[in-house]
Amino acid sequence: MTLQVVHATAGTSNTSEQIVVDRESPAAALVRAEHMMDVLRTSYVCDGWQLSEPAAALVIQFCRRRADGKRTTDAQFQPVVEFFHAHGQCLNWLFMGDVGGMITSKAALATKMRQNQLGSRKTKQVNLGDARRRPRGSPSPRSAKPTSSISAKTSTFRRG
Repeated sequence: MTLQVVHATAGTSNTSEQIVVDRESPAAALVRAEHMMDVLRTSYVCDGWQLSEPAAALVIQFCRRRADGKRTTDAQFQPVVEFFHAHGQCLNWLFMGDVGGMITSKAALATKMRQNQLGSRKTKQVNLGDARRRPRGSPSPRSAKPTSSISAKTSTFRRG
């Protein structure tokens, strides 16, 4: 993975360099964290949504400590987990560069919203997935027990 890093200071022109890093490295996680905060700061999410700047700063601080090779504690990691939960973000993407969790959770939420719109009162478990890809030829996820689930309304579809 190649990252483009742009350096800028007041009154000078931007300079850039390319750095090759492992996508699971702490340096790559820091770049993703900074990118995430930039997108969340500059994008419309929905009415009433707001980025918690103090919480965002704690995430960046945690990632920067790791990128600098400093030790981190569970107490320093807890606000990161809370930020990701409160802001609907994916820890697997931040730390491992894996977008699978974002893709599967959005699909599950879309299914839940569609089922809610149908107005059915029946419920069932919808597997959110664990962001790990299933190797070709391995058993279907339908035969496996869900690792995490949410309650969602269901509909019955029949051929014929």
